[in-house]
Amino acid sequence: MTESIIAGFAIATMVGLALWRPTVAVMTLGVFLFVQSALVRIDALPEQLTSAMSRADEIVLAALLVRTAVMRIGARDWSLPKPLWALVAFAAIGVVSAIANGVGPLETGLGIYLAAKAGLWLFVGLNLVVNIQVLARYTYLIGALFLGVVGVAVLQVLGVPLPWEPSERAGVIAATSIWNFHTAFGGALSVAAGLSVAAFRLPGERLGAAILAVGSVVGVLLSTARRLLASLSVAAVATVFALPASGRGHLRALLGMVRRPAVLALVLVTLALAAVAVGPRMASLATLTWERYVVNLENRDRFLLYEGAFHLVEQSPLLGRGPATYGSYASVVADSPAYKEVGYKRPRASMVVGGQTASVMAEYGLLGFAAFAGFIVLLVRALVPLARGSTGTIHAALATGGIFMVTNMVIESIVNPVFSNSFITFFTFVAIGIAIELGAAHEQDGDEATWDSALLSRQWRIRSVAAALLLLTALGVVVALAVPG
Repeated sequence: MTESIIAGFAIATMVGLALWRPTVAVMTLGVFLFVQSALVRIDALPEQLTSAMSRADEIVLAALLVRTAVMRIGARDWSLPKPLWALVAFAAIGVVSAIANGVGPLETGLGIYLAAKAGLWLFVGLNLVVNIQVLARYTYLIGALFLGVVGVAVLQVLGVPLPWEPSERAGVIAATSIWNFHTAFGGALSVAAGLSVAAFRLPGERLGAAILAVGSVVGVLLSTARRLLASLSVAAVATVFALPASGRGHLRALLGMVRRPAVLALVLVTLALAAVAVGPRMASLATLTWERYVVNLENRDRFLLYEGAFHLVEQSPLLGRGPATYGSYASVVADSPAYKEVGYKRPRASMVVGGQTASVMAEYGLLGFAAFAGFIVLLVRALVPLARGSTGTIHAALATGGIFMVTNMVIESIVNPVFSNSFITFFTFVAIGIAIELGAAHEQDGDEATWDSALLSRQWRIRSVAAALLLLTALGVVVALAVPG
């Protein structure tokens, strides 16, 4: 009872903050998501508390949407960027599909809400009032938190006793960090990689960007999240093509430095050490991947999930089976009968293992899939001109990081419901919304929001690192006290 009261009071406070000061609420939520990640998978904590914490971000999002919509309606501003109109079409198709398939209104609302979460955060980000100095300091704090969670992962692999336990995969230790689940930790680090990409476009932040990029790669390798090895690589290539000529020139200059004997020797030594350090780990993962997705592909849960999705699309190609019916978290909550219809047995009662691509096709049909794809394509088209803007402008940096993240998420969505992931969608699409809004503001008044590294004093940088360490230490103490023994 006490835990329920505490959880209810905390959520009510966050909702009140969202209605009163939305920008402050969004920044608070960003830090809260690290706290949420550290606690929701701890079985020793009261179920009421972890359940409330796991849903808190969606409740806050709903409050932010209500406030933003009321403000827009009051101002008689009905305009929306083209990507969001595509998502409106997606939601409309979902409603029609639900009616055609007899899906209840609660299940329909939940299914569409979770499926469209990325666009909803984009809508919130578009309407935030941003102070550049506060944004600079906040992003540095988030970067420090990411480096902190990678540090936790390194300690796990080294065998240091911690409240969060690592797991074993293919005979190697899989770091879980504060997420207490290796693939959730790895997926979250894609945001850190995207943040490093944005930082590379900002003057005076190259060293910090490099540290964050290296930390992201180390964390991904330690997490053994194999999908990211492909998705982050494709995202990096896509980002290069989105850079302006000056940005590609900087990359060529960096590559040119490698030709210098001293630098080349350092690179070769680093690669040799990396091969010794992670070579056996990568070999074990490659063997595991071959066995599971080549030798035993037809028995894999993801293969069976896609097989069932294609069967549902064959039955209703245009509209699918309806929201919250197959391959989504909402379908598990609704205990959808569609799984029995296609003979698919969920590997776990609490979740569906598979990809969002399968879910979108199965639930919304080809029309819904086309509308969601249109949302992605139109979003990238809006970001490319911003990313090719002047280096040093904040909207160009955020747009570049946004292109990296969207590309990564598209590849990941084949095997992971990433567009409904609370942590990833929040940071990615709020940042994209801010980028688009800053770009539009520049077009209107001609005043670019440029980055000045002086915004981040040395004192603030030290305080950010100290705050990150303090938060992670406090979370570790809470978990250690909660776990028996």
